[in-house]
This record gives sequence, structure tokens and C-alpha cells, in this order.
Amino acid sequence: MIPFADQIGPIRALLRAPREAAPFSAFLAGLAAAVRGTALLALERDRVWQAATAGSPPARPVREFIFSELPRRDRFPRRRLRDGRVYAPDELLDPIDPADRAWREAFARADLRVVRSGTPAGATVLLALVRTGRPFAAVDAARLSELAPLVAEAADAVLAAEAERLDAAAGALALDRLGLSWTLFDADGRVRAGAHVVVSRSLAESLRAGQDTIVKGGDGKPLLLVPLPEGGGMLAFQATEGEEPLAPIEPGVLGRLFGLALAEARFAAHLAAGIGIAEAGRRLGWRLETARHYSKRLYQKTGTRGEAAWVARARGGVLALAPRAAAAPAGSGRPARGSGRRPRGRSATP
Repeated sequence: MIPFADQIGPIRALLRAPREAAPFSAFLAGLAAAVRGTALLALERDRVWQAATAGSPPARPVREFIFSELPRRDRFPRRRLRDGRVYAPDELLDPIDPADRAWREAFARADLRVVRSGTPAGATVLLALVRTGRPFAAVDAARLSELAPLVAEAADAVLAAEAERLDAAAGALALDRLGLSWTLFDADGRVRAGAHVVVSRSLAESLRAGQDTIVKGGDGKPLLLVPLPEGGGMLAFQATEGEEPLAPIEPGVLGRLFGLALAEARFAAHLAAGIGIAEAGRRLGWRLETARHYSKRLYQKTGTRGEAAWVARARGGVLALAPRAAAAPAGSGRPARGSGRRPRGRSATP
């Protein structure tokens, strides 16, 4: 058994793995230094493998065996490594099988020890040591055997941290598209994370009361307060750009969704930004009568009843997260000067 004191370093490195930019890099570097060789790790979740290496780069055939051949064999129960058992090359390669000939040649110059571990969450870890010029001793195999279950636990933590980062990135992207920022308050009303907020008296009172409401902050901007479950504090949302009208939705998006011609899609995008029929028509260089005509066509094609219904639909659901474009310059959809004809729009490309 490896002395506990000798495992303190690897254990600390495994605890850091979920927070590392390259997970397991510190752990593998320490392990490679301890055995004076190369440490390799392959992590699988849902049939997708991730690979990490530390120490002197092994020969290409050795690397391919660990990161490609062993994962391929792992799909077949009869060829899969047994969990917790440390394997040497002569236990992995058939001396008379022609398919193993190239692998046998690779390990004629390098020694290998590898162990497989299934994690509690259902992932798979392959942890391997490679060394050239000097074979591994029993103490090296014992080191792998004792570290394997710890690596399996750390692997689940790494995968969970990656999933949390993806969730956070998706949430941040959605809020950014909506023009919102957030601030987290604890149960005592103190800011714990997120954007800076000037706390007003009414905001402080609402935080203490745990109300789901809209209040003004100290800078006069409205904030939406949402209580977190189990007394976990409050989440506050506020507009990042004041109360200015939203930038228009990319017209091509509306054209594809509702079968609108290009001019119709531009008008619909301006209208959805909340600037009104007259102003939307003016920005496109139309007369008021033309804008009103196009509004009726828009409502008919989108199945809405009036301007308010269209704006609500365009600002709700996934359309609220649709790509935004800068407002088209005034006159971009204008017909010839003095003409009362409606502008011709070509269909948006699906």
C-alpha cells in the first residue's frame, strides 16, 4: 500500500481538477513526475472520449493504443478491461493475433500500466502510465490501483462542472439577448454575485420581505425581484440599456418564420421594436397609408390581431432571443420619389 502521506499531493490535485482550464493537468503532471514517465487519462461520457497527457510525449503508436484502441475495445464486454485491475502489455496483447502485431512492436520499447474505472455517474476512465527504458515495478501498479477510485470520483465532478459552465453560459447568452443583467442577493440582502445595484430603501424592504415584485433601485431603474427556493436569497433582473426600444429583429428571421417578403419583414422588425406603425413606415420611407396597408398584411400572415398582438408575439418565446440588427436607415425601402406605390419586396430566402 502507498503511504497516505505520498497520496496527499495527488488528492489535492484531483480536488482542483473541476476548476482547472485543462482538467487533471496538475494531477497527471504530479503522477508523471512520481513515476518518471508519462501519465495519460482518457475520460468517456455518452461515447465521447476526452484525452489528457502529462510528461514526455509517448510514441504515436503507444498514444493511439491508449486513446483509440482501448476505447474501441471498451465497447465490447468481452474485450473490456475489468474495473480496478491494473494491466500490463502482455495481458492486453495476444502473442499470435496478427491484429496485435503493431501494438506488440510499440511496447517492445515502452512499458505500460493501465487501469479502467467506471464512475458512480456512469462515465468511464482509463488511467495509464508509460515509461521507456525501465520497466514499471509493483509499487507503480499499486499506485494506479489506489488512485483509480479517486480519479473516478473526480471525473464525475469534472463532468458536472463542465455541465454547470455550459448551463451558465447558455443562461448568460439568453439574458444578454434579452438586454438584461442579474444580481444575486443573499437572505440578508447583501450582494453575492452579478451586476452592481444601488440599493434603495424600497429595494431593501422588498428584499427583507422576499417579495416577487418590481421595485426601483437607488439609480431609479426598475428591477424585477424573484425569490429563490428554500430561502436562498433573491435574484434581481434589470435592463442593461435602460428602457430604450429594442433593436429590430433580423428581418431574415421573420421572413423565414412567417413567409414574409423582404419589405414586409423589415416593417415587421421595426414594428416589433415598439416604435409604432407611423415611425416604422417613416424609417422605410413610406407614406402612412402604405405603412397601414403593410400592417394589415402582416397581421393576416402572422395570425395576429393588431399591433399590440404582433409586438407581444415578437417579444415572446424564442423570438425574444432572436438575432438583432441595427435599424435600417430611413428611406431604405422607399419607392421612387413622389410615388404613392407600395415598395416591392422579394421573398426572404428560407
